[in-house]
Amino acid sequence: MPNPPAGGPGKSGHPLGLSGERFAVLALARQYGLPQSILLGRPWPEPGEALWTADDLEVALGYEQWLAERCDRCGTFEGEWLDPITHRHLIPPKYEPELVECPGCAEIERYEAAFRDPKSGHRAGMRTRLRRVMGPDEAPFPGVYGLSHPTPPEPAAEPRNPLAFRL
Repeated sequence: MPNPPAGGPGKSGHPLGLSGERFAVLALARQYGLPQSILLGRPWPEPGEALWTADDLEVALGYEQWLAERCDRCGTFEGEWLDPITHRHLIPPKYEPELVECPGCAEIERYEAAFRDPKSGHRAGMRTRLRRVMGPDEAPFPGVYGLSHPTPPEPAAEPRNPLAFRL
């Protein structure tokens, strides 16, 4: 899930001025293709009723526009690098590169090196993914009900939308 950088285009960093929790709900709603109001507890619509409210559409479209304005590689906005008055590059810039080592990526690079063509360096039609290696007492999805919890959670006192996301 992308984190909203401070100082996004005309915003405090959150799309449509939303809080961090609402931003997380929007990202989750986008991932599952559901309106944010359903995740926030709105009852599932009856047959013939619209699934998406006008507010759901407005917020989702704003979120999509916000995502489209971000750089795919670094996640910043062009405006974050420019002086708001002169529109020239900020000196010093608000961000600086930082080298971060990811053990998973390092393992992928070592593995892929064995399959590269010695002349071109390419791996035609291949991609690498990480597969979790589990011990005998380890659940495949830690924290997921039924796989690592010894007892189920208590049922809710009142019926509610099963997809509701509580903040």
